[in-house]
Amino acid sequence: MAFMKSLILATSSPYKIELMEKLGIPFEATSSSFEEISTQRLSVQDQALRFSEGKALDVLKRYPDATIIGADQIISLDERIFSKPGTRENAIDQLHALSGRVHQLTCAISVLDKTTSFSSSTVFEMEMRSLSSKEIEDYIDLDSPLKCCGSYKIESFGIGLFRRLEGKDYTAIIGLPLTEVRLLLEKIGYIA
Repeated sequence: MAFMKSLILATSSPYKIELMEKLGIPFEATSSSFEEISTQRLSVQDQALRFSEGKALDVLKRYPDATIIGADQIISLDERIFSKPGTRENAIDQLHALSGRVHQLTCAISVLDKTTSFSSSTVFEMEMRSLSSKEIEDYIDLDSPLKCCGSYKIESFGIGLFRRLEGKDYTAIIGLPLTEVRLLLEKIGYIA
């Protein structure tokens, strides 16, 4: 299969890069400097779509002849959006809030070039087990999820925190729904 132009994944996440490699399509990865600013005026799904497109458009400015993939995840419970905790204390707070509850993980992707854009999103229902304070602290010490939304790494030891995961494509939980990526690359005409 010959590719006419470059394909760039707008991320520096090793997890997303590793997932993208599973498609067997040559690509490069570069981080985006798009600033994610949440707004109450948009639904969680619309925010995730806005962020994925913003990341892709930011990278497109640097690579105007490429096809760009942007992705974003938002974890929410009721009206609360869970960001990257940054500190151990924030991670403990987030996991206490999620413990024993069902939250939503919304993953959005955008595939675009200078003339065309396609986006899609998927929502997972994530049921976390009821966790004791000790389990939460032990998990944080084990996995150090301080740079992960919701304070867990599902692709690592975080899977043990959950009772149930329900959605279309499990790769969305890690941050890049590969079935949708492939579909949008077909829609934009990058692959047949």
